[in-house]
Amino acid sequence: DLISDHVGGTGRKTQEWIQKAMDGVLFIDEAYQLVAEERGGYGIEAIEVIMSAMENHRQRLVVIVAGYASKMTKFLDANPGLRRRFSSNNIIDFPDFSTAELFNILSGMLHALGLICSPEVEQFFHATLENLVQNKDEDFGNAGEMRNLSEAIYRRYAQRMLSTRDDPTVDARITIADIPSEYCLPAMDTSDDINTILDELNSLVGLNDVKAYLRRLVRITQYEQLRYQQNG
Repeated sequence: DLISDHVGGTGRKTQEWIQKAMDGVLFIDEAYQLVAEERGGYGIEAIEVIMSAMENHRQRLVVIVAGYASKMTKFLDANPGLRRRFSSNNIIDFPDFSTAELFNILSGMLHALGLICSPEVEQFFHATLENLVQNKDEDFGNAGEMRNLSEAIYRRYAQRMLSTRDDPTVDARITIADIPSEYCLPAMDTSDDINTILDELNSLVGLNDVKAYLRRLVRITQYEQLRYQQNG
């Protein structure tokens, strides 16, 4: 909304949005994109216009910039004046949602779509979300990820119900088959092959910390699989 594709256009577009926000709030989401290299310097032009407006209209304009923490650090370092206008006292860090909070968000979204979970699926969701939280990176989408998941479930559910519409025995609730495979925990092989591999690991000289760490990962994964299979 702020960046133009020609010289001189960015300042004008940015100024137009500032005027619309006057006596209110200008909220810029994913503000770090303004300093992305592919913007060709046009983003920096937008930043300079915004900083000028923040200085000249201190009593009439509130500017909020939002984005992933690490990328926002790069944004603030792009221009010395940004640190002064967005002081450390005004930086608010929103922690990621917990597994329980994500489950509540997902449940609410599924309910809004008219979908009902069986107890088995609820247990599955708890394990899946726990896995997502443990393996998240800085780009983890939090509630946005739950929206993607709920919409994907809805599409698969609709296809299943359409293909079995003449079968009165079909479960109208969400089943594990309705959950996209990329959200499912990988099946853990609990055969002797795992123990054979661990024995080979143990036979190596040294690396005691590494061995302990890998053994712990294997056992945690096996435990999660068994807990799910036995309904928690």
